[in-house]
Amino acid sequence: MQTATFSDELIYYTDPQSREEEIRFSHSLRCEIRVTICETKENNVGWKINMHGNPRIIEAFKREVFYHTVEYLERRLRKKVNRINYSDIEKLANAQLIRTVSRF
Repeated sequence: MQTATFSDELIYYTDPQSREEEIRFSHSLRCEIRVTICETKENNVGWKINMHGNPRIIEAFKREVFYHTVEYLERRLRKKVNRINYSDIEKLANAQLIRTVSRF
């Protein structure tokens, strides 16, 4: 079953140098921080949020970006953060984007 979405904040990205796949979150905050979500075995949830950019900007906005990302995932997946697994995030990133809806 294919999932459909009206928003495409989560997208798959393949790093051209390392060839690693990651999921990028396109946040709406006006700060230059790239947010990626990747699978990990370091915690009980099975995934983690990474922030890339200027360390001073990350330090200033880290809390807001983290809560914005978690709120987005909880709202879209209709689950609490401790119930979200990495495969849920992958399904959301693979969702087919719907641009318009027609009644015909």
